[in-house]
Amino acid sequence: GAGGGGGGSHPASRSQSCADINTAVAAMARFGSGPRVAGGAVPSEGQSAYGISPLPHLHPHLHHVSGHASGRASPSVRSTTGTLYGGGPTGPYMGKLESIASSAVRAAEKVKASLIVVYTHTSRVASLVAKYRPPMPILTLVVPRLTSDGLRWQLQGRGHARQCLLVRGLLPMLSAPGPSGDEVLEEAIAMASRLGLVGPGHHVVVVERVHDAFCLKIVAVDELGLGIQRDRPMDPAA
Repeated sequence: GAGGGGGGSHPASRSQSCADINTAVAAMARFGSGPRVAGGAVPSEGQSAYGISPLPHLHPHLHHVSGHASGRASPSVRSTTGTLYGGGPTGPYMGKLESIASSAVRAAEKVKASLIVVYTHTSRVASLVAKYRPPMPILTLVVPRLTSDGLRWQLQGRGHARQCLLVRGLLPMLSAPGPSGDEVLEEAIAMASRLGLVGPGHHVVVVERVHDAFCLKIVAVDELGLGIQRDRPMDPAA
């Protein structure tokens, strides 16, 4: 009724007033209290330390602080998918890494995999997979790369493998570069079998990179527990 409308302010306007007060206090704390009145006298009514009309002085500061408070002034204060502090948006590449990492964990939980194998050069993808805390271990295959600084060639990869030891759930393995990724995967599964991580018939989720694209596949351990189970060729006479 009319009595209800005349009674108390709306909750939204009340919270907005509190936000404006907090913004003004933050502006005063950040930009100082301005020039003091000579002799330490208390300013009269309608006058402040900024003068008779303080609003023109406070207006740009309030706009600056309120912009930071709402997250619209600078991308460095926002943290969303694909955005890093201080760096702005990183483009679709960050979203691609996040999606492949979360998909690997979801697929491993769906098929009840015993192990996740991640091919990596810098351990970045493996760290993203570990961020989602899968219940199974993550075997990180660090493939060394041959780099040059113009004077000499250097094989990089051992340092990244050591860094994986600092991340929960990562088991780094320095892999020898080979022409076929399946051979490296066979060796990794054989080593995981010797460590008791996988057994015959267990499923393994593999995250690898093919050129500029990421690939996610699910393989099964063979009956001996020493490699990947291959599909038997069909008998033409059958």
